Amino acid sequence: FDKDQKAVYSGDVVAVRGTTVTRSTVMTIFYDNKKSQEQKQASSGAVKSAAGVQPPQDGALRRIEFRGPVSVVNGTQTANANEMIYDAIAKTVTLRGNAVVTDGPNVQRGELMTYNTEASIATITNPGCAQPPCRVQGVFTPGSQDDDKKRQPPRSGQAPKN
Repeated sequence: FDKDQKAVYSGDVVAVRGTTVTRSTVMTIFYDNKKSQEQKQASSGAVKSAAGVQPPQDGALRRIEFRGPVSVVNGTQTANANEMIYDAIAKTVTLRGNAVVTDGPNVQRGELMTYNTEASIATITNPGCAQPPCRVQGVFTPGSQDDDKKRQPPRSGQAPKN
């Protein structure tokens, strides 16, 4: 762990954070240590990367790679793919290989899905598709978001909606 700054878990891996449950065959967690950061900063002469992203602190999480199949469940939302990468520096989650994302009755499919965790924007594509059909697919059920709002319990101090 210390030498490579990573931890590898294999078998039937289950990772839980809050109400989100992620399952995969292999999970690799990459960390940064202060010494390697100081070396990077000395060579670049800057505290931030060229993209303006603050580098991780000593022992901070840098990236988590899940190899699959990968399944993520959080309430009515699910995501499945052959692999998933969470990049803490870029603040993105990338699903590769048969990516399927659902939110209740709404479904999106493609080979590659990238989700920006700060902007809450997802992009689904089929890069390098050699066999038709090469389109991304989506099924969007009208009114399904309204139904989700009705099912959510009122926040503290709010009256229930009728």
